[in-house]
Amino acid sequence: AAMLAIAAVPLFIAAGAAIDFVRLSAAQTHVQAALDASALAAASIKDATVAERIAFANATFDLNVKQGAAATLKPTAAFQVIEEKVVSTASLQMPTTFMALAGIDMMNGSSQSEVGIILDKKAEVVLVLDYSGSMGEEVGGSIKYKAMRDAASSLVENL
Repeated sequence: AAMLAIAAVPLFIAAGAAIDFVRLSAAQTHVQAALDASALAAASIKDATVAERIAFANATFDLNVKQGAAATLKPTAAFQVIEEKVVSTASLQMPTTFMALAGIDMMNGSSQSEVGIILDKKAEVVLVLDYSGSMGEEVGGSIKYKAMRDAASSLVENL
């Protein structure tokens, strides 16, 4: 019983640390998605000044982090326009729950993103086709991967 009691404390802290790391990972994923969306939005504005791009990126980031895993953590973001690219970084601090028992009160997270500014009307289109097992099922009278292949071919012909 004494050995179990002694071993239970570090095991409880280790399990709690895993939970805190999962929470941090979810918050970082949320911040990264908001950062990517903000940088893409700022880079896609046609004929905007640097100040307009940065203001739009900040407003978009603020809207995107209002709800979700990082909403209560109040992450901060910084945007710059460098050499025809919107460069962005974000950081957050998350108070720990279980790791506080081991004396670790905060965990830090950060994200970064870089998006090229659209200077002309040219675009690249990338198609990723899924040929996994689920695509062999029949839906609407045809096999999924064959319908997908035909739709992709039609898209390329139309473009």
